[in-house]
This record gives sequence, C-alpha cells and structure tokens, in this order.
Amino acid sequence: MPQEKVKLVQKSVNFNGEEVMTKAIVRSDNGDAYCVLFEHLAKGETTPTIFSGFWQKSLCEDLGEIEVDSETIAPFLTSWTQGHPCLPAPEPPPPPPKFTPLKPEKTASFLSALRIRHNTPYGHLHVTIAVDIKAGRELEIFAQIGKSGAPTAAELEGICRLASLHLRSGGSLEAIIKQLSGIGSVLDGLLGEGDKDGSSTSVPDSLARALRKYVKARDKHGLKSLILGEADMETA
Repeated sequence: MPQEKVKLVQKSVNFNGEEVMTKAIVRSDNGDAYCVLFEHLAKGETTPTIFSGFWQKSLCEDLGEIEVDSETIAPFLTSWTQGHPCLPAPEPPPPPPKFTPLKPEKTASFLSALRIRHNTPYGHLHVTIAVDIKAGRELEIFAQIGKSGAPTAAELEGICRLASLHLRSGGSLEAIIKQLSGIGSVLDGLLGEGDKDGSSTSVPDSLARALRKYVKARDKHGLKSLILGEADMETA
C-alpha cells in the first residue's frame, strides 16, 4: 500500500470532558496555526477517527515526520480549495475600483488666447487656443473653416468642443494632436497652399497640423513670450 511522508504533531485536547493527548498530521502551515488531520485517541476507541481543524502552533509538540497510508487520508488531501472544513473560507475578491467621471473645470470669464491660420484645400483654417498663462496650459480650442453652418464647420466645432473638454479635464494638447493626425478623407493627396509640412489628408488632420505648429512655437519660445508678442511663431 502506498505510503506518504507527513509531519506529525501532538497536543492535549478536551474530548468528552477528558484531557486526551492527541496526535495530528499537519496538512498545511497557516500563519501561527497548523491546518491538521488528526485522530482522537480516546479511551475505549478501537478504530481511530480522522477529523480536521486548526491547531495553534505554540500549543503543539513537533514529533517529526512519519509515513502514513496514502489511501486512508487521500479524501482529506484533495479538493482543499473547495470548501473543505480544514481551510478558512476564501477571502472575497476586492470590489472593482469605483468609476469616477472626470469633471471638467470651469474657465474664467477672461482668458488670453493665440490665433493660428493654416491653409487647407477647404480654405483658411483659423484656430484659436485659449490658455491659462499662470498654469502654463491650454484650456480651450476654437476653430473656423468655410461658412458658418456648413457641414465641415459643424464637424470642426464638434471636434473642438471635445478637444476643449479633454483639456479642461487635465488632458494634454499633444494627445489631441496624436489622435487627429493622419485621419484620411477624399482630400488625401491634395496639397494645401502654404502647407509646408506636406499634404493635408482631412480637416481633422489640418487642425492637428495647426496645433503642432503652435506646440513647436510654444516649446521654443515659451507661452508667455507668445502671448506678449515677444516671439514670432512663424520662425518656430
């Protein structure tokens, strides 16, 4: 019959009002306690009975390793994670983090701003960037192209509103540029007059090019210098 080496400990337990020295097979080490399978060696018992439970280590005497009949204790050595009484109930998984929507900050009644003109196949694209000079960050983007009420102008207004929402929620202008750059359309391949960086592929791409021009000038000269007119954006 197959044998298995296990650790054996003993301690005195109260069994039916009588202190009995009981030996136990250690199944696992659970912090300051042993998870055990043990036999009650009570008076008059001819057949040892296997139970399970936890024993405090400080109350146990270590008897070393012994060999036991694997088949006898096999039912107690399997499925330990499936609600076996020898194991504590598993801790519930932590609750998922609570989703807190970002709350865009309100802007002041008066803001400094910079205007950029960028030529596209649709005509002149006028971009205005409202900034907080003290914080050194952009807060809103406004852009106009073509006639007011035209589909292109309406789509551009929607893009700028979402971009402004992103900025007022703590997002970066660079992230907006990355998302808008390279968006294609039927304009792909048409060179906008004065578009020195190459051909515009769409109106969103043209907006990204205008914003990139601003970022380049801001990083070179500083936001305050641009606002005060001390630097020439065309030389950025």
